[in-house]
Amino acid sequence: MVYSYILESYDTSWSDWTSNTSMAYNNLPNGNYTFKVKAKDQADNIDPTPAERAFTVFVGGNLPPIANFTYTPENPVVNQTITFNASNFSDPDGFIVKYVWNFGDSSAGEGKVVTHSYSSPADYIVTLNVIDDKGAKNTTSREVKVKEEAKPRVSIYKQTFTIPLKVGEYGLGFNASWFVTLYNTTTYEVLAERTQRTGGSCQSQVRRRKERQKHQKCDPITRFFISLSCLTSFPLIQ
Repeated sequence: MVYSYILESYDTSWSDWTSNTSMAYNNLPNGNYTFKVKAKDQADNIDPTPAERAFTVFVGGNLPPIANFTYTPENPVVNQTITFNASNFSDPDGFIVKYVWNFGDSSAGEGKVVTHSYSSPADYIVTLNVIDDKGAKNTTSREVKVKEEAKPRVSIYKQTFTIPLKVGEYGLGFNASWFVTLYNTTTYEVLAERTQRTGGSCQSQVRRRKERQKHQKCDPITRFFISLSCLTSFPLIQ
C-alpha cells in the first residue's frame, strides 16, 4: 500500500506515492488548511474518496485585549457626574477580566462602566488598563477637559409701574413687593420704593432685590388699596 497527500492552501499538487504513513510540515504561516491523503494498492486501485482533515494555524500566542472607552457628557463641568464606558470593546481571542481606571486626580476605580466627578476645573488624563483571561494587558488614555460651571448673569431691567393712592390719607410714602422666578428654580422678592409723584399717582423703580424662599404669589399689599398681579414674566436676561 502506498500513499499520496496534499496540504491544500500550501502544496500546489499531490505528492509522489510513498509508503510513509506520516508527514510533517514546519513553519506554516497563519491560516486555514485541509490535509488530504489517498491510498493505492498493489493492483493500482486508488481510493476514490481521499481522507481529509481541516485545521487552523495561529502563530504568536494570545492577542492582547482592546483598551478603549467613551465618556459622557462630552463637555463636563465641575462636580458633574461623568460616566466612563468600556463595554463596547473586547478581546479578539478571549475576554477581558479586569478594568482598572486612573482618573488623573489621584483617584481610581474598577469596572467596565464607572462614574466619577471632579471638584476643580482642569484637563485630566484618564487612563484605562485592561487584562484578558490569559493575562495579556493593554492600556489607553484620553484627555477629559473639565470646566467651571457656568454661573448665570442676571440683570433686571428698570421697571416702572403705577400704584393708585388715596392722596392725603396716608401721605405719599409706600413700600411694595412682588416675586419673580428665575428659570423656575429660584425666586426673588423685588422691593420697590416711591421715586416720584405724577398727577395723583406714584411711579416707582426697582431699587433692590434679595433672595427669598420660593413663593408663587404676590404678597398682599394693604393700607394703600394696591392691586398688583404676580409678575412671573418680569424681564430677566442671562
